[in-house]
Amino acid sequence: MVAATCNRCGLMSGTFAMPRDLPAPPSRERGAAALLFAVTLPLLIMMIAFVVDFGYGYYSKQRLQDALDLAAIAAARELDGAAEERGAARAAAYAVMEKNGFSATDIATLKFGSYSRGRPIGSRFHPEASQSRSPNAVELVGAAESPRFFSRVLAADNLGVAATSVAMTTGRYATVKIGSGLAKLSGGLLNALLGALLGGNVNLSVLDYNGLLGANVELLSFLDEYAIRVGLSAGDYDGLLSADVSVLGVLGVIADVAHNAANGDPKALGLGLGLGDAFPGLSKLMLLNIKDVNIKLGDLLGVGIGAVDSGLAIPVNLFDLVTASILVASTGSNATGQHPISVSLGTFLGASLDVSVVEMPQPPTGYRVISEEDIRNGDNILRTAQIRLLLRVDWQGPLTGILYVVNGLLDILQVLGLDADLLPTYGPHANDNLSIGVAVAPAQVRVNALGCEPENTADRYVSMAIDTGLASAHVGQIDRDDFLSNNAAAHADPFRVLGLSYNLWGLINPPLDILTVDLGVNLPIAAPTAHVDLKGEALLDAAKFPDIAALFDQAGHRPDNEDFPSGVSVGTTQIITTLGKNLRTALGLQLGGFLGTYLLQPLIDAVTYIVGDFLIGMVLGPLLDLIVDLLLKVLGIQVGTADVAVSISYAAARGW
Repeated sequence: MVAATCNRCGLMSGTFAMPRDLPAPPSRERGAAALLFAVTLPLLIMMIAFVVDFGYGYYSKQRLQDALDLAAIAAARELDGAAEERGAARAAAYAVMEKNGFSATDIATLKFGSYSRGRPIGSRFHPEASQSRSPNAVELVGAAESPRFFSRVLAADNLGVAATSVAMTTGRYATVKIGSGLAKLSGGLLNALLGALLGGNVNLSVLDYNGLLGANVELLSFLDEYAIRVGLSAGDYDGLLSADVSVLGVLGVIADVAHNAANGDPKALGLGLGLGDAFPGLSKLMLLNIKDVNIKLGDLLGVGIGAVDSGLAIPVNLFDLVTASILVASTGSNATGQHPISVSLGTFLGASLDVSVVEMPQPPTGYRVISEEDIRNGDNILRTAQIRLLLRVDWQGPLTGILYVVNGLLDILQVLGLDADLLPTYGPHANDNLSIGVAVAPAQVRVNALGCEPENTADRYVSMAIDTGLASAHVGQIDRDDFLSNNAAAHADPFRVLGLSYNLWGLINPPLDILTVDLGVNLPIAAPTAHVDLKGEALLDAAKFPDIAALFDQAGHRPDNEDFPSGVSVGTTQIITTLGKNLRTALGLQLGGFLGTYLLQPLIDAVTYIVGDFLIGMVLGPLLDLIVDLLLKVLGIQVGTADVAVSISYAAARGW
């Protein structure tokens, strides 16, 4: 290259060639790869060792888990209530472990206790605190070792594995379902009269769990719609109400409106609520002999002539409108189930309101399983009601401050050595809530015994106590969850109203109770408890319990009249007599202290005995019940009904 020298700076300038990068010799690359391989090889070997050893450890844990599951099930099968059941269960568990390649010492702990599906997952098994009650479950905790193969260079000891298994036995168990109704019409004189009118048979259920026509129609809108259909002047309500109409014509208008609503017609949907849902029932009416029946529309609607227009601007239940001429029931089951409407009233009282209306058979899905262990523990109730209303005031809420001030004013009585506690919110007798609970058409079944001997014969039975009624009222401290549930009895605990004691300015300790007043009302308008031993040959009403009746469709199942599931229907009778006999205890007025125990309580007991037990329960009640029950029987009406479906089985031990 030619170079030039700069005269000013003495630097050379010009063009010259730069040296190029040459590739490294192959021997240098091979050396780097060998170094990398040498560094990572031990890590790879270590990873493979851990994968193999831990994989085999997981396999060993699974073997232990499988053996424990089998051992727990074998142990649970021995829990039959016998005196030696625990020893037999241990022996069965140890034998199964040995047959599966383990030893009895691999069972670290073996505990007996109770298992309940109603508890939260993870705490369903409760170890027994004593051996006073027969257990229904067993828990095994096992521990074993898994050998190391490649990772022994890092640790000499074997890998420890552990597993837990729980198994329970239900022994004999019953599957139960219950539905209630306020009233039923089937057969009898009234049904015969309606049948003659309609040319067919009518079966009515009022507020029944199968549901009725839960539709409302605006009366003004209906009258306008009817006027248009028959060529009368819309808006002339006096003329419409005084006109003679055929029942068939009225039903035709209703059916047309319901049909249009079912098809999504906006105009028809605007005439009321639930009209589309009413159409299936309307479409199945038997209208053979109605066409010649004429009646004034005002009489049919129950609206007087001359009613102001604003008085007509009300929703009318479609069932009430239709039953003015015939009695009709919907074909579809009400699917609301146990989904109460909960409302906070937003007052200074801290009140809340829960309402549940028209329940389907309980439980809403499937059926309730009641085992012999449940019967022993008292967890053997299934309950329903067509209307449940619970008004609850929180006594530890906004009212606390007000009641604190009131009781502060009552402290002036301490001048006399008296201590008054009115509606207490704190202390040993503090109230939690003041509630009013009402149940309409309540029904409850309590399974008391299961008879399975001999097995798979019609001699098997389920002994039940069934309670039915028109309504029940409860005032006091009510547990909201229990009241709205289907597996706990509705009950009001006593509410402390007043406590008055004498302490002689603190010299008497504990104070002398002068008067205590507690209120816990549990008043049923109900029938006496029906004790039923339901056997396999009792027929099941398949229309009311289609899910349980489907068990008959299984291959190899016996006919309905030979084997379970079976069903029974119970109505409410002797209402007045039962009310009188229950009056004294149902009022729930509990008086204590010196005045309450020795003066007031005996007086109140005497009055309630004379009025309730004697006058109503023994004198008037039987006579009135005889008349009422005979009249209802002649008319073919059942009130306060309960339908119960039940099956019975043996159960093998189950593991979890």
